[in-house]
Amino acid sequence: MAGELDMERLARIWVFAPIRRNEREWGTAVFALSLDDDRLEIHTARYFLITRGKKRGQNRVESDFVAESPADVVSDVLDKVQERSGDPEPPVEIDPLLWYPPEEEPEDDAEVEAMAAVQVLETSASDVQPVTDDDEPSAKD
Repeated sequence: MAGELDMERLARIWVFAPIRRNEREWGTAVFALSLDDDRLEIHTARYFLITRGKKRGQNRVESDFVAESPADVVSDVLDKVQERSGDPEPPVEIDPLLWYPPEEEPEDDAEVEAMAAVQVLETSASDVQPVTDDDEPSAKD
């Protein structure tokens, strides 16, 4: 969601309890972004995940703009959604900073260079191929 939303305006996040059936899981989160006035822009993110079997880990994530709403109405609407769905638990509000902490700014040139070196190492490490038995030198070499 971080690539799809203006994270500077992210005000609130609610997460509904996931639904699990057999080896599948579905979940929904609601994201509220602050607008200029006392209104929120509401987006939902839904996911589907296969949790077991040969296809374990396969997933799909979809997000949608839902509405703009007065800020004081959003919590009431979420409570009604929970009641209508029959879910015994209300959605849990999560501090946006837990999911999306602010990026740390380097304090000096040495820290900038260190961060650049870490990025180079991480990029290089992702290019390394695993060693196999075929890669080992033989007695003939």
